[in-house]
Amino acid sequence: KQYVKALPLMESTAEAAATVEGYTALGEVFYDLAAIRGMAGKPKEGMEALKRALAINPKLRQQALKDGDLDPLRKEAEFNEVVR
Repeated sequence: KQYVKALPLMESTAEAAATVEGYTALGEVFYDLAAIRGMAGKPKEGMEALKRALAINPKLRQQALKDGDLDPLRKEAEFNEVVR
């Protein structure tokens, strides 16, 4: 898995998506960015993206509780507070 290589592309995608007014999947884009950052060894940056994702779309909290792609972020002290 090449998360480190995918990270710059995903970050560019999230930045571009954030500029599109009314883009309905913006929360999901930042959620995916959170997962990729975590798997690329950047859990603190992943938590920032996860916070943004959940602020945009609180319904993603349920998914975050059980999504294995977020396992690297679960080690962060604030994870449980953020997703609950």
